[in-house]
Amino acid sequence: MAKKIKKVKKNKDKNTDLKEKSNDVKDKKLNDVKNKKLKLEKEKKKKEKKLEKEKRKKEKQKKDRVGFFKSVLNFLKELKGELKKIVWPTKVKLFGAVLVVVVAILIMALFIVFIDFIFRSLFKVLFKTL
Repeated sequence: MAKKIKKVKKNKDKNTDLKEKSNDVKDKKLNDVKNKKLKLEKEKKKKEKKLEKEKRKKEKQKKDRVGFFKSVLNFLKELKGELKKIVWPTKVKLFGAVLVVVVAILIMALFIVFIDFIFRSLFKVLFKTL
């Protein structure tokens, strides 16, 4: 009977060893599956971040791209606003400024005519004697 008890104990030990081994294998498989899931989740997050980044970049490019006609219209609107800021001279001030410019041109013209007359006279005198 002692032999039977030893055999039963050996069988029990073998069964527990097999169960432990199978449990270890199951645990490894579960860990492998968990690791794969974690890797997949990380890759998925990376892809999502990349897609989101590209999407933001495209949106920024769209904002930066303003059509030709829109930019022309924008320029004209700004031009109109700047023209409103200008303080235009009155008729009296405008007439005074024009008068100053005309007088300055006449004075310069008379000066050039005077210098031209002097140089012409000098050249006539110099070349007659030679």
